[in-house]
Amino acid sequence: MRLKDSLLDILYPEVNCPSCSSEGPLDAHTALCKKCHRELPFYAEARTLGEYKSLSVLWYEGLAAQLIKRMKYAGQAYLARLFAVLLQYACEQADFRADYVTYVPMYPAKMKERGFDQVELICRQLEALGYRKLAALTKIKDTPPQASLDLAARESNVKGSFMASGAAGKSFLLIDDVITTGSTITECAGTLKRAGAKSVCLASVARAR
Repeated sequence: MRLKDSLLDILYPEVNCPSCSSEGPLDAHTALCKKCHRELPFYAEARTLGEYKSLSVLWYEGLAAQLIKRMKYAGQAYLARLFAVLLQYACEQADFRADYVTYVPMYPAKMKERGFDQVELICRQLEALGYRKLAALTKIKDTPPQASLDLAARESNVKGSFMASGAAGKSFLLIDDVITTGSTITECAGTLKRAGAKSVCLASVARAR
């Protein structure tokens, strides 16, 4: 059995495209069928966000936006595996290294209402791929949705909303599903740094234009 086949068997035992459910052949890196792979709006460019190295795999549009919404709002949690594979490959190519992977958490009451935290599920799948996962952040303040706010209001909205624990002396790869202005993920990164983290780099499945 080829390595490609064994990896796909582990990650996608149904051997169907996780986007459209069609049968293979599947791409070696995304495990999507050729049609869906071509439709993904790849970005995968390392850049600086504030003081932090940052990487987003996709633009938040088209099929990428559809898949993220299906995971978050239609309960299709199995898509976490696809997003983890995309993040792993992009982070390896960009040489993003850290002691632990952690994530931007939801407010507990909102997570209970949804039934899961989609970014935590992605981190679980990254853990299955060999990363060490640490839930180093907790959201301690319920905040209005960022989408309705301008940049200044977004920064103010999330300030002081997170608490870090167990971060001292560790380096982190901090994951989110979508970066828009970067206000939330940089607030989380700053919270980790103030708690003693050695370094933080940022990665998201998608980025808004």
